[in-house]
Amino acid sequence: MKTILFPTDFSQSTTPALAWVKMLAHQYKATLTLLHVYLPALPIVPDPSLGGSISPETELEIEEINRKQLDELGNTLREDGLTVQTNWQIGNVDEQILNVAHDVQADLIVTGRRDLTSFFDRITGTYASDVAKKATCPVLIVPDSAATESLQLKKIAYSTQLEEDDRATLRSALTLANEFNASLQLIHINADNQPNVFNNDDMLADLRHEFGESAFGIDYVTARTVSDGLTDYLDKHPTDLLVMTTRKRDFLDSLLKPSITGRMLTHSSVPLLVYHA
Repeated sequence: MKTILFPTDFSQSTTPALAWVKMLAHQYKATLTLLHVYLPALPIVPDPSLGGSISPETELEIEEINRKQLDELGNTLREDGLTVQTNWQIGNVDEQILNVAHDVQADLIVTGRRDLTSFFDRITGTYASDVAKKATCPVLIVPDSAATESLQLKKIAYSTQLEEDDRATLRSALTLANEFNASLQLIHINADNQPNVFNNDDMLADLRHEFGESAFGIDYVTARTVSDGLTDYLDKHPTDLLVMTTRKRDFLDSLLKPSITGRMLTHSSVPLLVYHA
C-alpha cells in the first residue's frame, strides 16, 4: 500500500477515520493525500422574506478558512512523521473524490461516515456510500461512533455467503491480517432471503486448500436477513474491522435484490472495508 486518500470536511464525524488513517499510513509507510472538496453555495436571489443569501465575500472567507484548515491538518500529520500531500478541489464531493483517487493512484480511500439517525438519512446515505460503490480501489468507511481509544487491528471479520469466487478478497483480507498480526474470521449468514446454490462445505474446503487450514476461522449465523445477522454478530463479538465485497449489478438485479454491502455501508457500527469484485 503506497498511497492513501483521506477526504475530510474537518467535522467531528471524520475524527475516527483520521485515527485509522494515521495507523495505516504509519504501518505501511504510505503517502497520505489529504483532500477537501469545497461545494460552493448555490446562487440565491436575495429575498427579504426568505432571508439573505451568502455573499461572494462570505463565500471567499469560508473557502480561505477551509484552505487554512487543510494546510494545518497537513502540517500536524507531517509533525507526526507522515508523508502528506494536500489537495483542494471544488465541485461535487463524490465525483471529486473518485477523480483524485484516480489521479494519485490511491491504493485505499479512507472516509468518515456520519451517524445516520433519521429515516431520510438511512435512505439517502452519505457520499461515503457512493464512493464505496463506485471506486476502483478498496474503501474503508469509519462511522463517527467508532472507538478510537487504544486503536488496534486485531480482529477482522469477513462476510461471505460462500456462493461467489471470494479468493481475491480473501487473499487481500489475509494479507491485511498478517500485516497487523490479526485474526481473520469468516462469517456466513444462513438467511431465508439468500440463495444457497453451492455446497458450503465444498466451497470452504477449496478455500482452506488454497490458503491453509489455519488461515482463518468461520462462524455460522442464522438470521432473517444477512444484514440482520451481521449486525447481531457484531453486537455480540468484539470486532475491529468488517470486510465485505461489492459487485457490479444491473438495474433489475439491484431492484429485486438490494445490496447487502450497500445496507451495511450505512448501518455497520464498526469500520467497514469494501473490496470490489
